[in-house]
Amino acid sequence: MNATKALFGKQISDFLKNMSVTIMFVMFPVIAFFMTTFMEGADAAFNVLNFTAMFIGMGPLVYVANTIAEDNEHKNLRFLIMAGVKPFQYLGGIISFAVIMCIPGMLAFWWMIDATVAQLPLFLLIGLAGCLASSMLGATVGLFAKNVQQCSAIYTPLMMVMAFTPMVAMFNPDLAVVVDFVFTRQIMLALFQMSPAVYEMADFMAEIAFLPVTLPVSLGIIGGSVLAFIIVFFAAYRKKGLKG
Repeated sequence: MNATKALFGKQISDFLKNMSVTIMFVMFPVIAFFMTTFMEGADAAFNVLNFTAMFIGMGPLVYVANTIAEDNEHKNLRFLIMAGVKPFQYLGGIISFAVIMCIPGMLAFWWMIDATVAQLPLFLLIGLAGCLASSMLGATVGLFAKNVQQCSAIYTPLMMVMAFTPMVAMFNPDLAVVVDFVFTRQIMLALFQMSPAVYEMADFMAEIAFLPVTLPVSLGIIGGSVLAFIIVFFAAYRKKGLKG
């Protein structure tokens, strides 16, 4: 219990110190809010959902990867483990903190697309499952990075794929064959079905998608991505370890 409290306190302290990462959890909801101020109807909701996918694809991934790489570089991880903190306890603390920090942003996005209160549990479930997938991917990146600079070089292309492929597919339907299997794309499509303003564009979305635009398909790919990234992490852990 004491270790858990210490880890959580450390995450709060590190989160507030690292402004470049902190801003990522605030930036997308704020930008989306201002865009809804100058837009109306489907255009506003459509852009909010694009920013939701970017928020999920970038924030947790960068935070978890940077945290592990920085602790490894500064030998903090070795100190924590020597103090009795188990590697998976440490990892669980970081990922749970990342997911918790996503909740205010997800609530802001839910409010901006005018979804109903009854839809809120499913909205949060979809968004936070995506945050978990993003966090597990970030943990794998941080596991292999020797320092923060190397970590940034690894996660930047991954971050771009996760964050921008949902939007790119809107302009190039030929990419949907590949992009539709990216979990952030399916998060956008799943949340898209909860917005009354955007749901009017269902025919258009079906035309530019490779897979059927249905909630079960989206949930299957999101859940499959979470499982896949967990498997990848465990495989990387067996090879690399988390010893600092």
